[in-house]
Amino acid sequence: MSHNGERSGMLMTCLLVAAGLAATVEAQFQYCRFTPKHTLCQHRGPGPRCDQMQARGVTAREAKYIVAEHNELRDKVASGRETRGSIYSQPQAANMRQLEWDEELAKVAQRHAEQCVFKHDCRDCKRVARFKVGQNLYSSSSTRLDNFSEWRRAIYAWYDEVALFNPEHIEPFVFSSPLGHYTQLAWATSSRIGCGYALYKEGPWWTKLYVCNYGSAGNFQRGQMYERGTPCSQCPSGTSCSRQYPALCSDGSGGSPIVSTKQPALPATPAVDLSSLPNADGRSLFSCDLDHEGCRVKFIGTTWKVINTDSAQGRILGTAVTSGRTTELTFQSLVLPPREGSLCLHYSFLKYELRGSAAVELVFTLEPMVKSGHRPIEHVERSHARGAMTRRSVQLDHVTEPFRLRVSASVPAWAFGQATVVAVDDVRLVAGPC
Repeated sequence: MSHNGERSGMLMTCLLVAAGLAATVEAQFQYCRFTPKHTLCQHRGPGPRCDQMQARGVTAREAKYIVAEHNELRDKVASGRETRGSIYSQPQAANMRQLEWDEELAKVAQRHAEQCVFKHDCRDCKRVARFKVGQNLYSSSSTRLDNFSEWRRAIYAWYDEVALFNPEHIEPFVFSSPLGHYTQLAWATSSRIGCGYALYKEGPWWTKLYVCNYGSAGNFQRGQMYERGTPCSQCPSGTSCSRQYPALCSDGSGGSPIVSTKQPALPATPAVDLSSLPNADGRSLFSCDLDHEGCRVKFIGTTWKVINTDSAQGRILGTAVTSGRTTELTFQSLVLPPREGSLCLHYSFLKYELRGSAAVELVFTLEPMVKSGHRPIEHVERSHARGAMTRRSVQLDHVTEPFRLRVSASVPAWAFGQATVVAVDDVRLVAGPC
């Protein structure tokens, strides 16, 4: 090749690189103009909180599954087949859109998942030029590592909030934070979805973080969640009844049928329609055993840690509480009430003083998720258990509302210098008497 040819080739390479850099800068500016904190403006890749990231991203097959599962649930609501609700079943929707996968939303959602922080980004931090964007998050943690995403588990955790939703709040819409995942999932005018996923180490836990972004955004206070009426009777201009989901409105010619693929991971337990299969006696409502499964928890006051014991008990959750302090451990699973109003609480526990002698109570609380005026149901464990875990089974009655299970303990301020160890494991809730 001549010198002129070499120079020409180098010039072309430089021009291509410059064009690529210009495109990158333009793409970043596109999002930075919304806010410098925009997820695609602020973050170039995985965040500093990500430790030992094992997996990230959503495959094409997973994307098809996510879209299909969302549309099947939206079709269920729009057609009036959802019989759950805090007062009565959900009414039909006349204008609910069929969701389609959106690569731009997925790109933003994936970058947010790669920050490994279970927290919503700000309102404009996920925005795109076409519309404002809503968001649902879900995370699960386990002491055991597996590389299988569980999108079904995430989607149904969001959707099952329908059991607490009051249909009277459809219009004017009344936002409720504990139910915001369901209301975004079923918001009629949302027509695009894109999701992200990351699996990473978080202390002793392997955490899976799921992020779905929706366009346009829902959950507008005093807005309209959807228009009540005959399914697909008030479709927006440019849409018509979907062939795949008859109660939904689809772009163009009604949309070609979407093949609902199975989750490309280890199959989760099939979803159960709790309206047709009540929580009958003997049915497990909740379980947490660190040797066999993960438990998503939040704690306040002191840090709870996974402790590996040399006994048959294996892994346990424990903490130490000092004078004047309170600790709370809340299991994040939403538990639906048993059909007959009674359940059996099974648990193993340790509780003893390293220093001091003031009595410390270990309190198990069923914390209602709806403000109804009913007081939380409590069981107080006053016994000591040192050296080996002690097993208990306690019956709790008059359980009529969805709840989360909380464990707490306090050391009085006057017990100067006292430190009390508390630990729990193998916590189970079973419908019916003990």
